[in-house]
Amino acid sequence: MKQKRILFFTNQAPHYRILLFNELSKRLNIKFIFTHENKKIKGLKANYNSVKGIGYKKYKIHLNLIKIIKKEKPSKIILIAPDPLYLIDNLLLYRYCKKHNLPYSIVVGRWKYKKKDLKQKITEPFYSNILKDANFCIAYGTRSEKWLLKKGIKKEKIIKAYNINPSIYENFNKEIKKISKLKNKKTILYVGRLIKRKGVDYLIRAFKIISEKIDNAVLIIIGGGDFYKLGAKSEESYLKKLVKNLGLKNKVIFTGQLSPERIKKYYISCDVCVFPSITTNMGEPWGHVVEEAMSFGKPVIVTNAVGAGEDLIQKNKNGFIVPEKNPTELKKAIEKILNNKKLKQKMGKESLKIIKQKKFSFQEIVKKWEKGLK
Repeated sequence: MKQKRILFFTNQAPHYRILLFNELSKRLNIKFIFTHENKKIKGLKANYNSVKGIGYKKYKIHLNLIKIIKKEKPSKIILIAPDPLYLIDNLLLYRYCKKHNLPYSIVVGRWKYKKKDLKQKITEPFYSNILKDANFCIAYGTRSEKWLLKKGIKKEKIIKAYNINPSIYENFNKEIKKISKLKNKKTILYVGRLIKRKGVDYLIRAFKIISEKIDNAVLIIIGGGDFYKLGAKSEESYLKKLVKNLGLKNKVIFTGQLSPERIKKYYISCDVCVFPSITTNMGEPWGHVVEEAMSFGKPVIVTNAVGAGEDLIQKNKNGFIVPEKNPTELKKAIEKILNNKKLKQKMGKESLKIIKQKKFSFQEIVKKWEKGLK
């Protein structure tokens, strides 16, 4: 029997999706269509095309999507994530599917809106119909699943394929040398973009109090401003000014963006990894730093604005979930770990134990994706 042809429409090919896309391409007759990639994608061995759109920077529409479907003649398609940015593209695909009885699925990472802006208010009714008519909604995790259920999507149409970065599995048995200058320090680590939604300013304010009590404490901030978004550069500048104004210049280290191999050295050298995201117009969809830190056997502290928290953090076992925008609670959680070596070691072991569970394995996640794509 001829294998069904699948067209997977999405915006980009982030590094944490490459291994998954490659594995799916081995198992399925699938082609990826990227709307916001304009160069060769490093490491991607799957069949793919990048399409040109009309618009400015990320604000583009792609009128040639239907032409691609007609040419490729798929048995099923995957729509782009339900974001206001991609509404026109998704409406084009959705209406074609409805007209021609072409089945489709859609990948969903969202789980909370704090305050809907005008774009969300306008686009939500359209996306409600798109979600309800989908064959399957592939949810990042428990929080996305709950969000879909609240929107009236039937449970049997929701597939929970945890949004784990499969590259973490190579960390389990990897020997990495610690950074010598951090040997006698109590090290708090943040890894991620320096944008408002990440809540790094609250971590810095919490660290100010910690540094007054723990003399050898140091905060490492890895990452840079997200220049893909307008105005993001100012957040990085603001954070550096905040550090200076709080008198923390000698205790907070901004490394800038680093290669994955260099970041691993910081993971292995830290005492605790903190992901202090806040809810802006929406919650943090997932948060790959959580599983990355866990794969190195580290305690993790997240806020309740982090999507991965509900699936990966077990309170008092491998870390803590604290209220967002609360430096005092962040400080308390960090100090509990820094001041208790046995607790730190116990939590680190639990992190590794949790992330090694079968349900978080690459094989299980690929199976879930296969089900949602077929």
